[in-house]
Amino acid sequence: MGTASAVGAHCADHTASQDRKSTEVEQALLGAVLILPVCIAEVMAVVQSDDFATPQHRAIFSAMTEVYTSGSKPDVVTVAARLNGVGDPAYLTLLATACPNSLNYPAYAKLVAEASRRRRLVTAAAQVIEAQQGNAGADEFAFRLDNLQAALSAVATPPTAVASVREHFRPASDLEAPADMDTWQVIDFLRPKSLDILASPEGVGKSQARCELGIRYATGTGALFDHYDIPRRGRVMVLDEENGDAEEYRREDIILAALGLTRADLTDYFRLSFAGMNLTRPEQQRWLRGEIARIRPDLVILDTGGLMVGDEWGSSFKDAIRFLRSLIVEYGCSILVCVHLTKPPRENGHTRHGSALADVMGQWTRSADMVAVMTDLGAGRAQWTVRKRVPPSSLVLAQRGGIWQTVAVGEDHAETTADDRVLRAIAAGATSADGLVTALGLSRSGTYKVLARLRHDGMIAEGTPLSLTEAGLESVE
Repeated sequence: MGTASAVGAHCADHTASQDRKSTEVEQALLGAVLILPVCIAEVMAVVQSDDFATPQHRAIFSAMTEVYTSGSKPDVVTVAARLNGVGDPAYLTLLATACPNSLNYPAYAKLVAEASRRRRLVTAAAQVIEAQQGNAGADEFAFRLDNLQAALSAVATPPTAVASVREHFRPASDLEAPADMDTWQVIDFLRPKSLDILASPEGVGKSQARCELGIRYATGTGALFDHYDIPRRGRVMVLDEENGDAEEYRREDIILAALGLTRADLTDYFRLSFAGMNLTRPEQQRWLRGEIARIRPDLVILDTGGLMVGDEWGSSFKDAIRFLRSLIVEYGCSILVCVHLTKPPRENGHTRHGSALADVMGQWTRSADMVAVMTDLGAGRAQWTVRKRVPPSSLVLAQRGGIWQTVAVGEDHAETTADDRVLRAIAAGATSADGLVTALGLSRSGTYKVLARLRHDGMIAEGTPLSLTEAGLESVE
């Protein structure tokens, strides 16, 4: 046997030995979770199912995480039900009864994660040796070297260990001000490690606003809307679900030109258009977590949040919020989610969009640290209102040279809606859906939805060219 073969065999034997030694620790961690289900969120921040060496343990931990993300506690009964006959239910009871000390779950989780990193390192080393021995091509050899480097980095910089819950209350007189209490990413608007919401009716301009925010923050250029100062630049990661590459690229070009920048300045601005992104699917959660770990952004922007969740009032929404909060805790980034405003009940045949926090789609604002709401004022202007755990502010914005600028501080109550804008455009001579898309900047699907709604309400006539009914004419007078 050659030297490479001998080393490879030694690596394989070492891996098998480590797997056997880790079994007891894995059993102890799983038993601790079954005894103390409340610790599962902390354990999930350190350990994933593929960190377990034993296939049965991987299946059990996957079931635990599924039970937890569905809103239940992962005890013996719920985990057995989730396994649905896979494995021996009696083994769960054995795990719970054999656990040495459930309060030691932080140490167990750390040991399981460390063992997993060691296994990956040994496996990657063996694969490099195998490639060398087998005369693999340059690309394959480089790929395996990259895997080895990643494994070495994981061992050198392991994630923060799970924290113990054995803390003590202290009198407020003994507490010191948190070091980051007055730290801002965008002054009076975005704080570090926060979950924030930007909401508006469709077509008002929130995607333009968040794009300007991202570019300004990534380049350290000026103040947002000439109002919110940016004390330092940071790395930005934008995940677009709705608009697509072409629209995003055009929007970025407009803002870059307005700010006197070029694409060469966007080294800290990362963007991907990903139709079909779902924040509740485990495989897509793992992918997004990996990309955030790779890029290490200070600010993550998700547009549009509703499309990434599905049911914004159900358990899937809660799963998504837990996932986003876990990213904030693990990577220290802030996350801004763009969402659509809901439509209140119709009144007298008219549809009116509110601007109050209660009108925002689903439960997003209940889970947010900051909420910014944009409403249309017509003539290229928008009302901008910021509330919740930041100093409240209200601005009147106007589009000038491709970016939003503050033209007044305070509120202008002359709001208009997408329905109102379409009615006025038809009254001014627009005769087709394509004409409305061009004139108003609404998406094609959004325009058709508005037209269907207005026909249903008897505001516009059936067929083409578009025309107003008597009720529609009255509404724009």
